[in-house]
Amino acid sequence: RGRLTSLTLKYPPSVTGDGRRTVRELIARDRRHARLHGRYGARLAALCDTIPASGEMVPLVFTGNHCKGSVFRDGTSLITPALTEAVEAIARDIPDFHFGR
Repeated sequence: RGRLTSLTLKYPPSVTGDGRRTVRELIARDRRHARLHGRYGARLAALCDTIPASGEMVPLVFTGNHCKGSVFRDGTSLITPALTEAVEAIARDIPDFHFGR
């Protein structure tokens, strides 16, 4: 039987519209995002001058990682027997699976 030794929660960067500001302005207003605006510009070129609706979430990256501003948090407290069993069931279907990340 396997065990889950850790669980990481990933939060990719995004902005939430207020119905008044452009995506570019929302990025500039966020201290963390403003520092990485150069990484978002090319991908978001078509969206930078749009105004998202109030409450609309706009992802700033396609794949979240550290260098693109994602935040990672410890999710170990979310490991339950049910989650462990679900992962165990999946792992059993993978031939020669002994360790995963």
